[in-house]
Amino acid sequence: MPDIPTAVRDVLQDVLELPAAHLPDNTILFTLPNADSMHLLEVVVRLEEAFGVAFDEEALAQLQTVQDLVDAVGRAVR
Repeated sequence: MPDIPTAVRDVLQDVLELPAAHLPDNTILFTLPNADSMHLLEVVVRLEEAFGVAFDEEALAQLQTVQDLVDAVGRAVR
């Protein structure tokens, strides 16, 4: 199983076409370049596929930061 924080950042960088750079935990997802609802939905789908999980819609609505996304994946994997 991939390392969750690394996988989240890799997927964000790939989907949003970001340069390979550090994404701080407190980065607000919608402030990232190219981040719109369709791109972030693609991020979620890729993470669901990578970890074999399904996210609760309510949990997704609460996501604000990179760390929130990392935490959501961690909870879903358990």
